[in-house]
Amino acid sequence: KREQVELFRGATNQRNAAQGEDTGMNHLYREQDAINSSLKSAGSVIGQADEVRSALWSQRMTLSSAGGTLGQIGNAYPSIGRVIVAIQQRKYRDNMVVGLVIASCICFTLWWLFG
Repeated sequence: KREQVELFRGATNQRNAAQGEDTGMNHLYREQDAINSSLKSAGSVIGQADEVRSALWSQRMTLSSAGGTLGQIGNAYPSIGRVIVAIQQRKYRDNMVVGLVIASCICFTLWWLFG
């Protein structure tokens, strides 16, 4: 521990002594500071991404359990089950309509560009 303190104290003293001169070491010290700053920034971004991933995973688990509960309710009460099936069919139909509109727009655009 003492050797480590002595070593770092010597490095700090050398760095402070070199501040007055414009040497290659000053350039290296500035480069080292820039790298350390970049590493801290990258670590911060990675930490934020990990928090977002955890939050999204938690939301996924919540929605999965809600979907399971909704399925159980639909099985327990047939009238609710029919409503759920009707909603799913309507959602499927809406998705198909949107897909067909997008496909026709793409086909028209290709026909217009190359036709």
